[in-house]
Amino acid sequence: MKSSKEFFEITNWSILDWMMVFPELNIKYTELFSLKERSDYHPENSCAEHILRVYNRCRIIGDIDMMIAAIFHDICKLDAAKYVKDNNYSNIEEFNKKKEDRTLKTYGHAEMAAELLKKYKNEITDYFGNFDEVYYIVNNHMRIKQFKAMSYNKKYDMISHPSYIKLALFNKADDMLFDFENKFFNFKLY
Repeated sequence: MKSSKEFFEITNWSILDWMMVFPELNIKYTELFSLKERSDYHPENSCAEHILRVYNRCRIIGDIDMMIAAIFHDICKLDAAKYVKDNNYSNIEEFNKKKEDRTLKTYGHAEMAAELLKKYKNEITDYFGNFDEVYYIVNNHMRIKQFKAMSYNKKYDMISHPSYIKLALFNKADDMLFDFENKFFNFKLY
């Protein structure tokens, strides 16, 4: 069992410290520096920079589950990436050069990341994480973005889940249009 001192040290870890715990992610994370996304949702220069920004926001909250979720939430975007066939992009660099009519689809990246997360269940619990909460956040981080359009029953199911509060907080950390640093303590959870 780790001590409370170790717990507080872990909450101050950088994303690179976690890469020692999740070595497979190091390559995936590095590859994401080549992936640029829609600037209206992701003003960062790359998906890797987005992950780092979300991670740092979760460090402000000080929740290990959310910090781990931040590392995993978009880690499979390149794996899930699908390019529009009629654009005939041969690689990600060529895709990023063309600013007009870019369409990159990463449907399923959350589910792929949640599946990858299962490989690290022991490591997550060894480092004070609650695997079930991390899994819920990663698997649902795209679903919550559709909350307003959900049926009443789906909304009820989501908000009645024991990890909903963490998911809602994570959603704000993941929203690059939300002024997180200035409004962290003043937002609605739905």
